[in-house]
Amino acid sequence: KSHLDSTSQFLKSVSLLSPLTDEQRESLIPELQTVSFDTDDIIVRQGDEADSLYFIKCGSARVLVNQSRRRNSGKGADVALGDEVAIMTPGASFGENAISNENGELKPKRAATIQAASPMTMLKMSSASFLEILGDLQEVVRANLAEKVVGGMEMFHALTSTEKSILVSSLKDSTFREGDKIIQEGEEGLVFFIIISGSVKVSQNDEDKAHLGPGDYFGERALIKKEPRVATITATSSSVYCVTLDR
Repeated sequence: KSHLDSTSQFLKSVSLLSPLTDEQRESLIPELQTVSFDTDDIIVRQGDEADSLYFIKCGSARVLVNQSRRRNSGKGADVALGDEVAIMTPGASFGENAISNENGELKPKRAATIQAASPMTMLKMSSASFLEILGDLQEVVRANLAEKVVGGMEMFHALTSTEKSILVSSLKDSTFREGDKIIQEGEEGLVFFIIISGSVKVSQNDEDKAHLGPGDYFGERALIKKEPRVATITATSSSVYCVTLDR
């Protein structure tokens, strides 16, 4: 029982699972597997199929993105693993795109390589088990991811928590395949996008300017100004899952 209590308390600290009730979180516990990694071990590799969620209990991990095929890597970057873009610590999770792809024909891919920066202990759960147990509650997690993005945007700071929740509930789903032009430079802007899973590139005058991934957003100017799109956004992963808001 003490082990279950400890795991239950830990799951409460995981922000991804914060929308769930105690009962819902506890329903996940029998399917959780404890896994350990040594410093510099590769936990998941960019481009591999995303089939599991990971929750960090102790230790830290590097998030590495390899963009060498699309643009020159920065000085000192590991060409094989990519550039370090973030460090994750206890309470963090990764692999959310394993449960947020709603088109069964498109298998989500890992958007980044995760490497242990120290000895690590994590809880692992297959996406199949998560979806089987929680079913429609994947929508709760999706809403939580979107609410984090909306809550961090300056243009929405004046909204109350209730108003932000209403805004998030009105978001619609959109899925794109690699190569799809999600928005086109010069066309009228009507829709705002938040990336839930996958990756895209930003280009102007056929020149790549940036790359975006889960938690990033684009097209927000469409909500406040009636003006042409200033860039083209193209899907660069096998699938891109976004939530959208129109004017």
